[in-house]
Amino acid sequence: TFRLVRPFCDAVLLGAQEIKGFARPVTVHRLVRLKSAGTSEQFGHAVLAAYRGRSEELRQLKRALQDASSGHGNAVGICGSPGLGKSRLCFELAERCRERHIPVLEARASPYDYSGPLQPLLEFLRSFFRIQPHDGKETARARIIAGLEAIGSASSDDVAALMDILGVADAASAA
Repeated sequence: TFRLVRPFCDAVLLGAQEIKGFARPVTVHRLVRLKSAGTSEQFGHAVLAAYRGRSEELRQLKRALQDASSGHGNAVGICGSPGLGKSRLCFELAERCRERHIPVLEARASPYDYSGPLQPLLEFLRSFFRIQPHDGKETARARIIAGLEAIGSASSDDVAALMDILGVADAASAA
């Protein structure tokens, strides 16, 4: 089981344990936390085959990017059965954006996390504010304030709302 979920969680090896129902000791891990949903980094060290068969979809994404660059923002949804190449399609577009020095923020839902339909939004906000899983609340709060100041939107209401949504509000501001 651990081999299957290793990319999606952090765990500590507890060693071989006697488990009822098993003839021999079983290697046991303790779950520490679920990792945030994967990004295109999943392809970072892979040797990728030539990308074929999705030229129309990639063309549509490039057109949406061009429209956004011209001030006509939009949202694009990509859906399909597992294994059809949705992640690879997104990776290819993200790489083209990075080549043009266009910032890429990624968020996706994980099938192993049950935080609901807002999970991709939370991942996006954490990515935007550069909040890492190991960051403490003070660090996260400072990054939220700095991020909002950078875009000229550091009103106290915005700061308080984002800190609350991201679970880093202090007790005084949460009351």
